[in-house]
Amino acid sequence: MSRAAGLNAPAVSADPAGSGAGDAVVQAAYLQAVIRVYGPWTRSKVISTRERDLAVRRVRYAAQALADLGVRLPRTESGAWTRAVQGA
Repeated sequence: MSRAAGLNAPAVSADPAGSGAGDAVVQAAYLQAVIRVYGPWTRSKVISTRERDLAVRRVRYAAQALADLGVRLPRTESGAWTRAVQGA
């Protein structure tokens, strides 16, 4: 993650099965929280221009990372994460 974007995701150890699905759930929850917290700042006229620009970068990065996570670890129809795709 970029320090310029101000995002520092918590370090999480891999799950015992080694699939990375546990990590993906935590990372997805973190990224969704970033979007929910900073999303309103991107439209606010009360926030300074500098802070609004920072919020835009944070939300944009989190949305892209969340989309990438979905590609690397797609979900089944039930919503459960699948195993990591080899070579991704």
